[in-house]
Amino acid sequence: MDRFDFKVNVVSSTPVYLQLACVMERAIELGKLEPHASLPTVRNLCLRFSISKNTALQAYNYLLKREKIYWDGKSFHL
Repeated sequence: MDRFDFKVNVVSSTPVYLQLACVMERAIELGKLEPHASLPTVRNLCLRFSISKNTALQAYNYLLKREKIYWDGKSFHL
Protein backbone atom coordinates (compact mmCIF):
# COMPACT_ATOMS: atom_id res chain seq x y z
CA MET A 1 0.00 0.00 0.00
CA ASP A 2 2.96 2.32 -0.19
CA ARG A 3 1.86 2.99 -3.74
CA PHE A 4 -0.57 5.61 -2.51
CA ASP A 5 -0.96 7.86 0.48
CA PHE A 6 -4.12 7.91 2.50
CA LYS A 7 -4.99 9.71 5.68
CA VAL A 8 -8.47 9.64 7.12
CA ASN A 9 -10.02 13.08 7.00
CA VAL A 10 -12.34 13.05 9.99
CA VAL A 11 -13.76 16.50 9.27
CA SER A 12 -14.77 15.59 5.73
CA SER A 13 -18.41 14.98 4.91
CA THR A 14 -17.23 12.13 2.66
CA PRO A 15 -17.46 8.74 4.41
CA VAL A 16 -14.09 7.15 5.22
CA TYR A 17 -14.78 4.09 3.04
CA LEU A 18 -15.38 6.38 0.08
CA GLN A 19 -12.24 8.40 0.82
CA LEU A 20 -10.21 5.17 0.76
CA ALA A 21 -11.95 3.78 -2.32
CA CYS A 22 -11.36 7.00 -4.26
CA VAL A 23 -7.67 7.04 -3.36
CA MET A 24 -7.35 3.40 -4.42
CA GLU A 25 -9.28 4.04 -7.64
CA ARG A 26 -6.99 6.97 -8.47
CA ALA A 27 -3.89 4.84 -7.81
CA ILE A 28 -5.29 2.22 -10.22
CA GLU A 29 -5.91 4.88 -12.88
CA LEU A 30 -2.40 6.31 -12.48
CA GLY A 31 -0.85 2.85 -12.81
CA LYS A 32 0.56 2.84 -9.29
CA LEU A 33 -1.04 -0.57 -8.80
CA GLU A 34 -0.15 -3.24 -11.34
CA PRO A 35 -2.86 -5.20 -13.19
CA HIS A 36 -3.87 -8.45 -11.45
CA ALA A 37 -1.86 -7.50 -8.37
CA SER A 38 -3.15 -8.72 -5.03
CA LEU A 39 -4.51 -5.98 -2.84
CA PRO A 40 -3.86 -5.79 0.90
CA THR A 41 -6.01 -7.92 3.13
CA VAL A 42 -8.86 -6.24 4.96
CA ARG A 43 -6.93 -6.74 8.19
CA ASN A 44 -3.85 -5.03 6.76
CA LEU A 45 -5.93 -2.07 5.61
CA CYS A 46 -7.42 -1.80 9.09
CA LEU A 47 -4.04 -1.85 10.79
CA ARG A 48 -2.33 0.48 8.34
CA PHE A 49 -5.01 3.16 8.24
CA SER A 50 -6.61 2.68 11.69
CA ILE A 51 -10.02 1.95 10.21
CA SER A 52 -12.62 -0.64 11.10
CA LYS A 53 -13.08 -3.93 9.27
CA ASN A 54 -16.50 -2.76 8.05
CA THR A 55 -14.98 0.41 6.59
CA ALA A 56 -12.30 -1.56 4.72
CA LEU A 57 -14.92 -3.99 3.40
CA GLN A 58 -17.14 -1.12 2.31
CA ALA A 59 -14.25 0.37 0.33
CA TYR A 60 -13.54 -2.96 -1.38
CA ASN A 61 -17.24 -3.57 -2.05
CA TYR A 62 -17.52 -0.12 -3.60
CA LEU A 63 -14.62 -0.94 -5.94
CA LEU A 64 -16.11 -4.38 -6.69
CA LYS A 65 -19.41 -2.82 -7.76
CA ARG A 66 -17.54 -0.40 -10.01
CA GLU A 67 -15.63 -3.38 -11.47
CA LYS A 68 -12.24 -1.88 -10.56
CA ILE A 69 -11.22 -4.97 -8.57
CA TYR A 70 -12.29 -8.59 -8.24
CA TRP A 71 -12.47 -11.22 -5.52
CA ASP A 72 -11.07 -14.69 -6.28
CA GLY A 73 -12.49 -16.34 -3.18
CA LYS A 74 -9.32 -15.71 -1.17
CA SER A 75 -8.24 -12.14 -1.83
CA PHE A 76 -8.96 -8.99 -3.75
CA HIS A 77 -7.11 -8.27 -7.01
CA LEU A 78 -7.04 -5.63 -9.70
